[in-house]
Amino acid sequence: MVGACGDETGTGASNTVPLAERSKNQKGAKDELYDAEGNLLASGKKVAGLTLPRGLEPSTKRARSRSYTTKVPLNKVLRFFGPRLQTGTVDRIGQGIIYRQAIPRGVKGGVVKLDVSVLPSSKGGARVEIVELPPPPKTTPNRGQLAKEMDRALKRLD
Repeated sequence: MVGACGDETGTGASNTVPLAERSKNQKGAKDELYDAEGNLLASGKKVAGLTLPRGLEPSTKRARSRSYTTKVPLNKVLRFFGPRLQTGTVDRIGQGIIYRQAIPRGVKGGVVKLDVSVLPSSKGGARVEIVELPPPPKTTPNRGQLAKEMDRALKRLD
């Protein structure tokens, strides 16, 4: 007869999974960072319509800016963000990239342009900064208004 705690070989080795591992395995899908092909998975979090990947840890938060760090390799983070952003201006800085005036793909409603930088972290992994750019003014000032504002600004400097 085989007991619940022993194995079928009769060696007495346990087939039960320790509680810590069981809870870890039950979390499984939520904690996994990568899909079967090794691509970084999306989290349920978004910033200005841009879906964030799993594994980002918030670093700083300001009015229109959010910074994150991750131990995920830089190339995997770059591969995550690249297809999700539409932009005509991509600046390569060393191994990192800054997507300038980017719009998240598939966003509906009010569109916010973003500067998204994905740069190497000094601690390994990557640092991600997302800056929401202010919208353009609804009306453009005419030459007379611009001249008056410039005069006021110059007088303040004196």
